[in-house]
Amino acid sequence: MKAKILAGVLIALSMVFSGCEKDQDGSSAGSIAFRMTDAGDPTVANANDEAAARTTSAIDVEILSVRVHMRNGPWISLPTRSGKYDLTRLTHGRDTMIVHPVRLPPGEIDRVQMVLGGNNWITVDGRSYPLQLTGDRAILVKMPDHITIPANQTRTVMLDFDAEHSIKQQSHSVYHFEPVIRQAH
Repeated sequence: MKAKILAGVLIALSMVFSGCEKDQDGSSAGSIAFRMTDAGDPTVANANDEAAARTTSAIDVEILSVRVHMRNGPWISLPTRSGKYDLTRLTHGRDTMIVHPVRLPPGEIDRVQMVLGGNNWITVDGRSYPLQLTGDRAILVKMPDHITIPANQTRTVMLDFDAEHSIKQQSHSVYHFEPVIRQAH
């Protein structure tokens, strides 16, 4: 009987102390996760104002990875759900997880970078056109402030991939892609 009670106490204590996990350096790690949405209206800016008469049915962007820069530290590549994402399906309060919670040391992230692939398309009036990326594929996320990773907690950050301000129609079949991504509040 005493052995069963002792075993129960030991199991309970192990469960209590497993929640206080520490990293190799003795500090309590936190976790960070990233979700993505398009909080704006997924229309396409057109120099000739013809966009109002056109219907955008898909904006497919290829995400390869998400990286974070720890304040006074290195860049860290996070395990990202890489693939193609249709931004038109991430409007009206809908979002998707692109980085599941990953453990990092407590501290501050001062920069976030999203690395895009070259397989980006827009579908307008039933026809698909390539999005011509005009700059670097590593896009710096606009952040109002640093992101704090609290010890022993998970912080989820929402990224707003603003399709409306990212795509510029240059002609009937040419679309330039200058991604605008910001940390949502």
